[in-house]
Amino acid sequence: MQFFDSLPFAFRYDWCDGIAVPGKVGSCCRANGAFVNVSDPPSGRGGSSHVLIDLCILATTDIHAHVLPYDYYRDAPAGNLGLAQVARVVARTRAECRNCLLFDNGDFLHGSPLGDLIAAQGLQTGRQHPVIAAMNEIGYDAATLGNHEFNHGHALLAAFCGDAQFPVVGANTVRRRGADPRADSPFMPPFALLERMVTDRAGNPHRLRIGVLGLVTPQVAIWDRDVLNGEIETRDSVEAALAWVPHLRAIGADLVVLLSHFGVGGAEWVPGMEDAAIPVARLSGADVQILGHSHLCFPSTDFDPSEHVDPAAGRIGTLPSVMAGAFGSHVGRIDLVLAHGSDGFRIAASRSSVIDTDDRIPAGVCGVPMPAVVHDTHRKTLRTIRQPVGVSAGPIDSFFALVAPDPSLALVADAQRNYVSEALSGTPWADLPVLSAASPFRSGGRGGEGNFVDIPAGELCLRHIAELYSFPNAIRALCLDGETVSEWLERSAAVFRRIPPRARDAALIDPQMPGYNFDVVHGLTYTIDLAEPSRYSPRGRLVDPRARRVCDVRHDGQPISPGQRFILATNSYRSAGGGCFPGVDTMTEVLRRPLLIRDLLAAHVARTSPVTPRREQVWQFRRMPGTTAVFDGSPAAVRRLHGPLPSDGTSIEAVGPSADGFHRFRLHL
Repeated sequence: MQFFDSLPFAFRYDWCDGIAVPGKVGSCCRANGAFVNVSDPPSGRGGSSHVLIDLCILATTDIHAHVLPYDYYRDAPAGNLGLAQVARVVARTRAECRNCLLFDNGDFLHGSPLGDLIAAQGLQTGRQHPVIAAMNEIGYDAATLGNHEFNHGHALLAAFCGDAQFPVVGANTVRRRGADPRADSPFMPPFALLERMVTDRAGNPHRLRIGVLGLVTPQVAIWDRDVLNGEIETRDSVEAALAWVPHLRAIGADLVVLLSHFGVGGAEWVPGMEDAAIPVARLSGADVQILGHSHLCFPSTDFDPSEHVDPAAGRIGTLPSVMAGAFGSHVGRIDLVLAHGSDGFRIAASRSSVIDTDDRIPAGVCGVPMPAVVHDTHRKTLRTIRQPVGVSAGPIDSFFALVAPDPSLALVADAQRNYVSEALSGTPWADLPVLSAASPFRSGGRGGEGNFVDIPAGELCLRHIAELYSFPNAIRALCLDGETVSEWLERSAAVFRRIPPRARDAALIDPQMPGYNFDVVHGLTYTIDLAEPSRYSPRGRLVDPRARRVCDVRHDGQPISPGQRFILATNSYRSAGGGCFPGVDTMTEVLRRPLLIRDLLAAHVARTSPVTPRREQVWQFRRMPGTTAVFDGSPAAVRRLHGPLPSDGTSIEAVGPSADGFHRFRLHL
């Protein structure tokens, strides 16, 4: 029995004034660009003018160049990574469902050592990108561009996508903006109109036209401005959707699917917002929305229910929606019942879910063989990541990077600070003190319980360098004053929730803020008072101008002054506005080089080997006697509790297993 058989078909979506609202029998609505009367409820039973069609939409997102189930940072197999695992889910689902579509929501080309290797090799005649080759083999119907697709420039991106046997669409990343979105000079086609033959429950064929629109967070042009050179511009996502969805209806789309490479942010439309899922759902007039960028799963407990977010029903606004984690960990699935009659196609019911791709899939279920280029590139990647660069005298980890002094951040910060100091020697900036900002890219959270740096003592290889610094950011140095330094620290401290004095086991970390936006500024010492409210939101918006939770900021033991000048070693993502750190637009950029921080770090390790990991006491929590807070970390972190601990009087204890494979820890403040 189909799971929709028992549902009343008075539940559906109608389109009134371009806004999706719950349908009501007898309401007047717009379908396929025209207002029609739908007073007769669709039914699949005898005598009806409607037939029912079950349509399954599968979706991946944020694959980040993971093809085979292999963790290059650990140099070990991993059961929940890669397109090969996705292929098994797809094969199983296609065997179960008559009508099935498969989409990818962006960030598929870059983000692993394999992707980095291909990007470094550049354009090679006759060589196909292994990710594209795998997606061709699996049989994707369409894909859109994510923000990381642009990390290595648009020319390389266009060449790689030229080999795709499926449309790659992007409506709001353009070569030049015109008077309106439809007058833009496109970089990729803004949409695709797919025609598929689908079969109804009685076995009869029908032609279904699916409009697929690609959207991405418009910050692309800011974050990757160094490599885009002004040759790619972006538009607001809602603006683009409002222009193109009616066009898709006008040219005959029966169903409009939004491939939206962004997450769930505020409900109100703010032009240029990064995570526009709710406004796009409310305003666009589309039928289905595929989400990504946030590396979360939807529907899931990652999301609290609200007026516009229904995790139980799997809807954003009234649109069936899904978000499929990251790296191939999950496949999103939206099941639709389409009612087809003289008035066209309508969504009669929907269900959204996410499917884990790990090894629990029956062993007999196979996907498709991965192409030879995948295996060839995998072997080359293994040879590359295993190249030695130095030795570490002790273990390096990021288990407690959000709560205590961290050796992985200290190593990165030292490499940045040394490089910038040498590069500025003999310049007008040489006499200013150099600070160095480093943030934990691997600190659990959205990446799961294995998303931590965990490097044993001994030989350091290139894979360890990639583990320490996951992104292809270049080195930058900024000149800023003491007041801006303080604001920078306040923005970083938004990662913590407010903790009332004498609270017991209060949640410490705000899950809405990723760890990579928690900058620890080495070269200073400072205190964070968790009893105070946060000055900034997790997304970097000033929310409480009176709040100050960062205090006693010192350099060389002396309090810094508002007008005191510093050099801050940082990265190209941050200097371009990534993370919404205050004052970036007004700072003077004193060093701008294409050198990747990963390469800088490898050279530093080679030069200073053997490396001695250290836990530099940069910051500390203000003491709150009788107060405890809890956070989730790696089960492997338990063994580190016997090593060096913060010297500020706080202590950490292991509590026990937590959800989703994490281990819970208690911080005594």
